[in-house]
Amino acid sequence: RNLVYNTYRFINSHTNINFRLKMEYIQHALQICEVDEDESDLEEVECILANLIYSGYIMGYISHSMRMLVLSKKDPFPNPHAS
Repeated sequence: RNLVYNTYRFINSHTNINFRLKMEYIQHALQICEVDEDESDLEEVECILANLIYSGYIMGYISHSMRMLVLSKKDPFPNPHAS
């Protein structure tokens, strides 16, 4: 969640496109952090994002055809400790 959040903040500080994040950016962030010894492919990134959405850590949906994470305009990264 934090890696996706920080990637989102970084990309949106340099672009005008809000609430959309290309999966390639997240893939690149994973490679920089060396989270996985093997290179993460986009299907693995999509799986990670789907699990974060399902668990409620990220509010939004995955556009499979455009290879993008589309985030909710209202609170895309809710507080994980809120009940």
